[in-house]
Amino acid sequence: MVVYKKSHDGKVNITGAIYTHATDEETFAVFSDDIAVPDGWELSSLSELANAGGTLPKQKLVQLEEQNLIIMSALADLYEEILALKEEDV
Repeated sequence: MVVYKKSHDGKVNITGAIYTHATDEETFAVFSDDIAVPDGWELSSLSELANAGGTLPKQKLVQLEEQNLIIMSALADLYEEILALKEEDV
């Protein structure tokens, strides 16, 4: 993967990008390794993309999986509490 960035100038063409992220100042685009540098774009890095708030799809999936585990744990705790309350009523 190769990351490019371009300042916002009203002319952002991102054909062929596998991921994009825009900030107020610039747009980042991730391309496969075999693509030529698009006109007007400069080479960037994954760390610069991350610093700008961009998250690659694989990273996003990991974040969602972690959040899902937290939610499932909370639901399991809630279910156990509900069962305990039902047993008290019997």
